[in-house]
Amino acid sequence: MNDNAGLEPVPVDAHGGLLALLRAAPVVALGEAHWLDQQHRLIRELLVDDRFAETVDAVVVEFGNALHQPLIDGYLAGEDVAPSQLRRVWSECVGGWFSGAFESPVYAAFFETVRSVRLASRSERPRVLLGDPPFDPLDGVGAVERVLGQRDEHFARVVAREVLARGQRALLVAGSGHLTRRSDLREGNVVQRLEREAPGCTIVVLPHYIFEDVVERRRSDIAKLERKLEPWRPPALAPIRGTWLAEVDATLYLSDTARLLEPDGTEVEVPTPLLDDAGRALQHVSLGDVADAYLYLGPIDSLTLAKPPGGPVEEPSQ
Repeated sequence: MNDNAGLEPVPVDAHGGLLALLRAAPVVALGEAHWLDQQHRLIRELLVDDRFAETVDAVVVEFGNALHQPLIDGYLAGEDVAPSQLRRVWSECVGGWFSGAFESPVYAAFFETVRSVRLASRSERPRVLLGDPPFDPLDGVGAVERVLGQRDEHFARVVAREVLARGQRALLVAGSGHLTRRSDLREGNVVQRLEREAPGCTIVVLPHYIFEDVVERRRSDIAKLERKLEPWRPPALAPIRGTWLAEVDATLYLSDTARLLEPDGTEVEVPTPLLDDAGRALQHVSLGDVADAYLYLGPIDSLTLAKPPGGPVEEPSQ
């Protein structure tokens, strides 16, 4: 990070700032730090704000198996749904099938909040669209492996069909790796796919959250970043372009390696460099290359994760 590069960012209250972004573009892609209490509290605060439903037609989420779209539609409309059935919406996501990534209570709280808002307002807004591909656990491990590679394609297709084709607006909520302007996927992640079809349709927001393993390896870089953010009052939102934020190393947030959990439970670490448009590994990627706005929820050591019940679970990747 070059201390002399770029202007000082101008942070605003994150609640109002996100509402402004949602009015400015058809799609706001909010990178989610899985399980992060402070981020999900902000999302719930947005949902209960009358201005949110007036602005946004839909929220498209990674933490929902599209096979269960009729089930969640009924629940959000006020139908009685047994907890064991409702839980299938997020627990049967192929994206969290091996890791249990979506077992955190923040995901059930999201759907409960949308339901209460819609029933109180007697409105069908916002719709919630489940972005993870349809997957039936009864089809076995082979089906999991087939569907895993379709996640970004399916999510992007849902947004294109249910939001952009209708001239509507949406908030996307998914792990940051699915919503950045550069990724390790040759075919592109969700945002890259959407931008190919409708250039300029998205605004990408990345949260100030860094994985524990990266914190351990890069304490000096992170301490320097934290000092520069210290004057900000969380939750805050600031544009990245033209500021020193644009020069921050993006691999602080989007690691160039990934932990994969094999069906037999074996964990392997593999290189996942970010790629250019031709599919070649990039040597350096800055925050300005991958996102448009920065969401500050507080210093890293003040952030808390709502881990799944039933014992310690490893921090999920994005």
